[in-house]
Amino acid sequence: MGDHDPARASVSRRLRDGSSDALAQAYERWGLLVHTIAVRALRSPDAAAEVTRQVFVRLWEQRASLTDEPYAVPARLVALTREGLEERTGQDLLGSHADGAAPDRLLLAYEVARLDEPAATAVRLALVEGMPDDLIARRLDLPVDVVRRHVRRSVLSLRGAWKEVCDDSSHR
Repeated sequence: MGDHDPARASVSRRLRDGSSDALAQAYERWGLLVHTIAVRALRSPDAAAEVTRQVFVRLWEQRASLTDEPYAVPARLVALTREGLEERTGQDLLGSHADGAAPDRLLLAYEVARLDEPAATAVRLALVEGMPDDLIARRLDLPVDVVRRHVRRSVLSLRGAWKEVCDDSSHR
C-alpha cells in the first residue's frame, strides 16, 4: 500500500485511544520485524523474544505521542527496538567483565543513564540514532531550542566525564 495507507494511520489513532486490539494488530503486523532485528543483533531467539515483548510494552506506554503519519507505528517500533538493544547491550557489557572491551561505550552508557529526562532520551536520539533536532522535539513534545539545549549541555557533561577518565588513566 502507498504512503497514505489509512490502515496504518488507523492503528496509530486507535492505539492513542487506548485500543488493546490495535496493539494486537500492531504486534501481528510488525512483531516479526521487531523480533528479526533483535535476533540479528543478539543472536539469541530467547533474548530477542524478551526485547520484542519490551518494545511492545513501551509502544503501549508511549501510545499518546503517536501521530497519524502512515509509518508512525513501525518507525516507533524500530526506534524502540534500537533503544532496547542498546540497553540490553549495555547491561550485557556491564555484567560481563571477561573481555574488558568497549570502555568508552560503557562510559557513554553510564553517563547517559545518569542524565535526567528528557535530556537522556534527547541525547540517545541525537547521538545514537542520529535523529534531527526537529524530530526529537516532536517525539518528546518539546520546543526545538529546548532539545538543542539538552543535547548541548549533556554533550558538554559527557565530554567532562570523558576528560576526567582520560586524565585519571594517564596518571596511572
